[in-house]
Amino acid sequence: MVNVAILEELAQNEEELSRLYNTFSLRFPAAADLWSRLSAQETGHAGLIRGLYPRVNDGSLKLQPERFSRQAIAGMTSYIKELAVKVEEKDLVWAFSVSLDIEKSLIDHAFFNVFEADSQELKLALNKLAEDTRRHFKMIEDARKEFKANL
Repeated sequence: MVNVAILEELAQNEEELSRLYNTFSLRFPAAADLWSRLSAQETGHAGLIRGLYPRVNDGSLKLQPERFSRQAIAGMTSYIKELAVKVEEKDLVWAFSVSLDIEKSLIDHAFFNVFEADSQELKLALNKLAEDTRRHFKMIEDARKEFKANL
């Protein structure tokens, strides 16, 4: 089913982001707590997304095709993979910058608003994903400001 495939693409994107943040935690020990926390949350998001499969199959969660570009999510996932290869030659300021770009892009593209839920439970799950992404942006932004202030 196409809708489940789209959910899987979103889950895989979350997993790639989790791997990138985990790589950041190993490469940049000064901010390891932040990156480890974000990595764990992204892994949780992938699980939450996959937990929606039955709802797509039973029709209680429907895709809003006008709100989603499979090419955009594929491009995002490829971009995250490319960044992971570059980490060793980069610094923490770069990590903050690219992660802010990624989180902002997820917010701007509203990837988690692509489904229409017909139950409050599902709406809460989808809203949690969107809210967590906004919170991640703020956490990274605050950490970057603190880091720059201590230079």
